[in-house]
Amino acid sequence: MKKIAVIGGGFRGILATVLMKRAGHRITLIENSKRIGGILRPIPWGEFSLDLGIQLFDNVNGELESVIREICGDNISAMEINYASHYAGRTSDSFAILDLCSDDQQDMAQNLYDLVVANSNRPSHEPTSLGERNLRAFGSRVGSIVNAAAERMLLVPPDQVEPEILSATPFNRVRVVPDELASILKKSPELDDSIAMSRKRLAPSDSVNLYPSHGGMASFCDAAEEYCRQNDVEIRTQAGITGMSQDDAGIVLHFGETEEVFDEIIWTSGINSLGDVLLDKNPLTEFEHKVPMVIYYFKVNAEDAGPYTYVQNHDAALDVFRCSTQGVYSNQITAAGETYVCAESTTPTDDPRWEDPEAHADAIWEQCVGMGAVTGKPLDSIAFKIPATYRVPKKGYRQAESAIQSVAETLPGLNVLDHRAFTRSAMFATMSRLSA
Repeated sequence: MKKIAVIGGGFRGILATVLMKRAGHRITLIENSKRIGGILRPIPWGEFSLDLGIQLFDNVNGELESVIREICGDNISAMEINYASHYAGRTSDSFAILDLCSDDQQDMAQNLYDLVVANSNRPSHEPTSLGERNLRAFGSRVGSIVNAAAERMLLVPPDQVEPEILSATPFNRVRVVPDELASILKKSPELDDSIAMSRKRLAPSDSVNLYPSHGGMASFCDAAEEYCRQNDVEIRTQAGITGMSQDDAGIVLHFGETEEVFDEIIWTSGINSLGDVLLDKNPLTEFEHKVPMVIYYFKVNAEDAGPYTYVQNHDAALDVFRCSTQGVYSNQITAAGETYVCAESTTPTDDPRWEDPEAHADAIWEQCVGMGAVTGKPLDSIAFKIPATYRVPKKGYRQAESAIQSVAETLPGLNVLDHRAFTRSAMFATMSRLSA
């Protein structure tokens, strides 16, 4: 049995805690905030519990599902998500990615031609930016559309961003032809990386997700705390780590004037926060772009919530990044037949919407109506400003990151989880070696 400290009480930290407890170790879960849960911890609004954006458990790996069920017990349900994408006034069912199929055969053929030519002439060296990657993958026509949408989402030009951010965006592939033709083209490995077809046709089970049956994500966070209590996991909150060192007894965590020795530390809180602990000056600070977002919540009659779990917008002219029917899929419908929907809007801090979000709620709602995500009129609304949602690695990030990794490698007891994993299944995959 090892004495292990798991650093970070978000989803990664909770997963690591369960896996290490399964392996029979003694665990201390250390979190800087007042409670564990991270971004899964919702905000109360009247009778509703508001998730910060879409917080679903993607059910790709059966082992991940077993961990979720171990925490939640019977309070978890499989759900079929019904998603759509929006671009240039058109909403496409069954696609979250950019859909450029159209009735204009010549336009569609030109997009495909440019994409094929771009993929047949790819340089051998790796792309140095997200912008370059998109132009390589999709050609100049489609790549320019993708880059405009990416800049609207990330609030920074894609040619200033490291290509690794791709996994946190909906721009891995683009739909340029109908599924029948796409299924043929995707037989080419190069084109398979660029051309999309309906996920529900490509992998029908891929649309299944998990979400608490009742109580929303608050119930998951509460269940995680209860799991820790019942399994003798110590939860240490508001614990500021000031340093880390290694000696013959193990790896040492410093908490101001106190310290504690562990056999192993599993760091789940990201490489940037690790840099704050290991180095006097964190080199990542100047290479990380924090994306501010205003999240709008609208109380609505349930029949106005719309047919989709969420609609992903790719039109750079719109302020809404994504609209989701959270109240419906979280089973939060009141006896009066009221629920809520969520609209996420990445917003520069010098934008009027940031200064007074509520003054722009009507315009945001109308955009959601235009996207086909909702109908009618809202009964009420509230908005929250989130200063840092996505943390975008700007060019130079990789080199700065290596300075932190070099120091981390001098601490044999430190296990740093891959912070690039974005989906919850991907997060789980990075932890498979922990209990080996």
